[in-house]
Amino acid sequence: MARVYTVEIMNKTWEELDKNLHNLYQELTIVIGERAARLFGTALGGADFLLCIADGRDGYAEYELNDIEQDLVNFGTALVENKGKVSDELFDILVPHYTSKELVILVSFAVQLTAANLFYNVFELTASDSGY
Repeated sequence: MARVYTVEIMNKTWEELDKNLHNLYQELTIVIGERAARLFGTALGGADFLLCIADGRDGYAEYELNDIEQDLVNFGTALVENKGKVSDELFDILVPHYTSKELVILVSFAVQLTAANLFYNVFELTASDSGY
């Protein structure tokens, strides 16, 4: 059965999600740096989003990760694989590196990127379908 939706409503909703996601991404890059933000986003399964900001690299396979980058990738992967749940051990690894506010930004970005991915999946879209 074909997905039936109003393009105008879909685009307006997507624009809001996209705006929030990009704002959070900018905050995230301030907290963890652009390279780490890309790696974290890739771990979250945000390939379509990352196409908009990527530097030509495919995921994190081409990078030699430092310890904190590997921790961020592990955290992002765990969020996806465990439907938003991470072990205390994994979370506690990040705590010494970030303030409470920075951890909120990190998790908020993960939530927004997940929401964008769900939106894409439900409406069977790709980033190029978003209209801009």
